[in-house]
Amino acid sequence: MRLGFRIRQFINGGFRSLVYRFLLFFLLISLLIQSINWITYRVNLGYFQDELKDNYAKSLTSVASQLNGTFTGIYNSNFLLSLDPDTMQLFSSDYALGTASSYAVVPQSIRSLNRIRLMNDTVDRVFIYKRREGLVVSNDGTYGASDFFSRFGSLDLYSQRFWETYPAAQHPFRILPPSTSAYRSGSVYLPVVQTSIAEFRSNDLYVIYLKLGPLVRQLVDSKLTPNSELFILDDSGTPIASTVTDPGRELGLAKLALQTQREGRTRLKVDGRDSMAIYATSQFVFKRMDMVAFVPQSDIRRSMEKIENWGLGMAMLALIASLLLSILFSLNLYTPLQRLMAKLSPATGPPANEYKLLDREFHRMMDDMGTLSSNLSHTAPLAIERWFVRLLKYNRAPDEAEIGPLLERGDIVLPEAGFAVAIVRFKFAPLGFDANPRSGIDDRLAQIVRELLPPTPTSLLVELEPDVLAVIANVPPDSAAHDFYDSLSRETQRLRLSEDETVRHFAIGVGSVHRGYAGAQRSYLEAMKALWRISSRSEQRIRYYSGEEETPAGAAITDREEKKIVNLLLTCKRMELYSLLREIIERAVRAGLSDISARELYLNLYMAGAQALKQGDLLLPDPTYRDSMRTLVLDRVPAADDIEESITGFYEQIMGTIGVGARQVRQAPASFKAYIDEHYREDIHLEYLAEKFNTSANYMSRLIKKELGVSFQQYLQELRIRKAKEMLRETDLYVQDIWPAVGFTNRNSFIRTFKNLEGISPIEYRARCAISNR
Repeated sequence: MRLGFRIRQFINGGFRSLVYRFLLFFLLISLLIQSINWITYRVNLGYFQDELKDNYAKSLTSVASQLNGTFTGIYNSNFLLSLDPDTMQLFSSDYALGTASSYAVVPQSIRSLNRIRLMNDTVDRVFIYKRREGLVVSNDGTYGASDFFSRFGSLDLYSQRFWETYPAAQHPFRILPPSTSAYRSGSVYLPVVQTSIAEFRSNDLYVIYLKLGPLVRQLVDSKLTPNSELFILDDSGTPIASTVTDPGRELGLAKLALQTQREGRTRLKVDGRDSMAIYATSQFVFKRMDMVAFVPQSDIRRSMEKIENWGLGMAMLALIASLLLSILFSLNLYTPLQRLMAKLSPATGPPANEYKLLDREFHRMMDDMGTLSSNLSHTAPLAIERWFVRLLKYNRAPDEAEIGPLLERGDIVLPEAGFAVAIVRFKFAPLGFDANPRSGIDDRLAQIVRELLPPTPTSLLVELEPDVLAVIANVPPDSAAHDFYDSLSRETQRLRLSEDETVRHFAIGVGSVHRGYAGAQRSYLEAMKALWRISSRSEQRIRYYSGEEETPAGAAITDREEKKIVNLLLTCKRMELYSLLREIIERAVRAGLSDISARELYLNLYMAGAQALKQGDLLLPDPTYRDSMRTLVLDRVPAADDIEESITGFYEQIMGTIGVGARQVRQAPASFKAYIDEHYREDIHLEYLAEKFNTSANYMSRLIKKELGVSFQQYLQELRIRKAKEMLRETDLYVQDIWPAVGFTNRNSFIRTFKNLEGISPIEYRARCAISNR
């Protein structure tokens, strides 16, 4: 009763503390891990047993393969023997050895038989038994049958009578059961008897004695457990070879193996022990043989005993460690929560139920976060519009990682990879002296744009300038912009703007479809060029950029001039820059500066400045971009003086930003060559030099190439290889000591660079220098 009361008291009171809940949680995780480990161990036990079966099967197959190779080699040697006419004549039953001249074939036959014996280490003796003459021609000489079968060729199971009465016609190729030889100190041999060599048949016998010792040793070596027994049985169940040394036991186990194999049993008792039987079968020339292994279950358990004990010990250690870690983790997690709860309820003291207190406070915070997120979601459209304005107007590289969350928060989906941009420019009639003159215009502008936007595709609307909007259509990248253009055209025709007194004129320029956000920038420039070609005096309201319009002659600047402007901006050479700018504008004026050519000239000069900012990895304040781009989208056409003044101000802002870095670069050494020559052994690279001298990597690359005449990387590699050649010629240092000494960070890079520059490897270069110095 007292124990039950304590348990109820703990559950109803103390267990409300989070520290106990943490402890219980970690203990449950520990028990789960231990359960998984135990299941894994049991699975591994079964896997080990299956692996043992597979390994025995592989071992038996390997033995069978070797034995099959031996028998196949013997059988194939018949064809070699058949090429010797003397041996074939001797083997023939019709050939009699009655005269002295008939013995002329014997020497050559002995040599041929000896070659057969030497072809395989397991062959002990090869002979032809001329039964009618009672003569044995062996690989080591000629013997009388009685003398041979009583001494050199004697086998306990096969007497001379056996060989004399052997049924030659019934068995052209036969493997006899093995037999010991008392004359040969109990050695065991496997007789292979043939009455046919190739296509030659005879009543005489061609016999090969195989040594059974190597085969038995291989079976013994194939035993994976100490008490296993392995057998090779012929198709009649007679043992050919085994690991059993007792002949009586061998015969009994062989009969048991044959019986269990026929019954298909894998579990049996061998000598009173539970065992597992593993079988493999192989076909040897004309004979099938079975491989059998008896593996006692006690051997398997003994093999797994160490693993089982090790697993049990590790499980106990893991359980103890998990208990200690559970307590440690519980206390570490509970301590900060305890301080938090003390701050949440400082006046009332420790809470009666810590879990409920935290649950209530967390729900309150989640509600507050939901309210905050809801409030922030109203700002998402503004952030999206600002991002797209910066993308289009300022020609900056798009940061897709930034726009993704904004689109998701604004519940905007852009499923396609292509974009087409249309720029819509309005001109409104004056509204008099209204207290808020923009209010009526903005309302009418919103109404018109809503009517203009086609139902498909997905479109975004952003304000570029007052009365200038951009429609960004998300379309398939392989689609034509004509579809988007046609949709806008149909919606434009539906508007009756001529009847509206507030709208004096509007125009729409449509760009082509391009892939990605960078493609949206390109489509925006195309839409701008199309907008420029709509006159306020014509009836045309919408124009598609076809790419066929030629750039007016006065607006074009050559690639060489653009590159020169970029370089002059990056080096802050104002006099040369403004002289070139004035020359380009004067040339445009002489060519006739039309409305379109003025705008395109302005755009080309602006893009050259933007390219310099990209190369210098610099940014200008947003108002600078806005002031410079306003000229391109408004209806007012810039004059030549306006172009020069605006672009000059834009370039001054660029050079002012670059000038900080340029002044810092002037703190660099007088010669970059001298610096590189001194520090080539170090891990120097463009990014390192740019950071050291407070500039960009691109700008640093141009400065170094201007001084050296080659790129930084080329000069550094040639310098390091030149120093390495000196060390190869003048020192005995190993190559592995030379490459780090000249600044390379790995051996492969050094050897590859050396071969690229010199055409040979460092070792070959040193050998060539050694020869030339002799």
